[in-house]
Amino acid sequence: LMKLLRMKALKSIAIGVLLLTFLQLLGAWFWLCELMSHFAWWYLQLSLLFLVFFKWLNTSHRVAVIAIILINFALIHRDFDSRSEILANEHKKNQLSLLLFNVHNSNRSVEDLVNLVGKTSPDILLFIELIESVESELYENIRDSYPYRSVEFHDDNYSIVMYSKLKWTKHQILKFSEYEIPWFDTKFDLHGKEITLCSVHAPPPISPYFLQLRNQLLDKACSNKNYQNAILVGDFNLTPYAAHFHEILEQIGWKDSRRGFGVANTWPSFLPAVLRIPIDHILFRGDLVVVQRQVLGSHGSDHLPVMIKFSIKT
Repeated sequence: LMKLLRMKALKSIAIGVLLLTFLQLLGAWFWLCELMSHFAWWYLQLSLLFLVFFKWLNTSHRVAVIAIILINFALIHRDFDSRSEILANEHKKNQLSLLLFNVHNSNRSVEDLVNLVGKTSPDILLFIELIESVESELYENIRDSYPYRSVEFHDDNYSIVMYSKLKWTKHQILKFSEYEIPWFDTKFDLHGKEITLCSVHAPPPISPYFLQLRNQLLDKACSNKNYQNAILVGDFNLTPYAAHFHEILEQIGWKDSRRGFGVANTWPSFLPAVLRIPIDHILFRGDLVVVQRQVLGSHGSDHLPVMIKFSIKT
């Protein structure tokens, strides 16, 4: 009897994964289906387990499971892309490094953040959800290395902070929607080229309305056709498997910095790497090439930091 119940339970799970796999394809039109689309990795792993370990699958079951595998692999296959561009030696010296970290608003570990900055020492630091008391203490410890600072605090977890070793030529703090969500539009002159850095924390898609807000903010940040060389960075609350992510990449030639550097899942940090999803992103376009990209270890947040190094082709 127990064996029969287990088999029924496993079959129910398999049917559930099959339904979720097909429903996620409707994510461009329906809010709940869009939420399902962020977990294509989960569906792929579950279906592989069924195919490998459960001998009770008959031919029709196996066909269904293989269909699940193929559909989800089609959604995530770019995670396994190889790097498309190898740098010539003369380009390796013109570099720009950046650290992105959603620290979580409950994170009070200033020492841990100081150590992270000391170990990575990027040109630009972008912290999301950093609260005012932690920010002031953190900056006291790093201000000698980062003379340029922009801070915009927000009551609803949309605080955004940027520190830079490099002087910017222009910096705008913009506000979006009735919630006045801040985002940064910053320009640097590096090696004779203007680099635009757009920094965002998009709303989580907890309702159809917030899904719409998330998409509108990302569209606003990435759709300026005047950007020649640009970086779009932040917590998008969006995975590469969702329809809107593909729409973003299609706008004026954005590229995903994850390509060629593995899966790079960043949230939630307390889960094993295979169960996390990538929602912290760094996109780029123009004469920029990714030299190095790493997801770093946990530092007291539900997100993991992302460290990246670009080369600027001259």
